[in-house]
Amino acid sequence: MSNLLKNLVGSDLRYIVVGGEVLFAIMRKNEKSFLSNITAGGSATKIDIEEKYKQQATKIAKILGLDYCSVDFFNTIDNEPLLCEVNANPGNIELNEKLTGVNQAEAFTRYIVKEVYSI
Repeated sequence: MSNLLKNLVGSDLRYIVVGGEVLFAIMRKNEKSFLSNITAGGSATKIDIEEKYKQQATKIAKILGLDYCSVDFFNTIDNEPLLCEVNANPGNIELNEKLTGVNQAEAFTRYIVKEVYSI
């Protein structure tokens, strides 16, 4: 395996989607495992939202009928969106808020209230 490929193993890009909009993106990494999950020993950092990933994440959420989810992409050498998994109930809300400054629980609650009460 090339050194470049080794650098990408154990990392992914997570996009949080609420109501068809991307709230933020983070990169998760684990130097000791191919699993990038925080609960598996990984770490996370905020990253800029890239348009091509944003478009794919919102499209995937729409196809699956998910108003709230995380769309995780493999961190690829060519920086092209490659779907890893989708989580209908993504965890680490408190950590995500500390990393990004975005309160995703509040954003989801506001979205629900808007949809239910047509506010």
